[in-house]
Amino acid sequence: MRKIILLLLLIITSLSVKSQCELPYKPLSAFGTDTTAFIIYNFMDRADCYKGKTVKEIEKDLQIPIKDYVNIIRNEFAGLGLCMYNLNERYKK
Repeated sequence: MRKIILLLLLIITSLSVKSQCELPYKPLSAFGTDTTAFIIYNFMDRADCYKGKTVKEIEKDLQIPIKDYVNIIRNEFAGLGLCMYNLNERYKK
């Protein structure tokens, strides 16, 4: 009986991990003016959907033009920062 329960828990866990990428994409208009909720849902909750994708593929879903990007490497952390404006244009003012 314990083996069956353990097997069921394992199956349920693997299905829930797989389903992260199966969450439907929601356009910015579905969130009204709440851009934070748009970013959290589409790019944090659905992060598994973007693993192995290029920045160009992500930009299509972002619905905001990416003007520049920055590689971030600090100690054990590596990431990519996306700028929605060009840094040179930003500091011309």
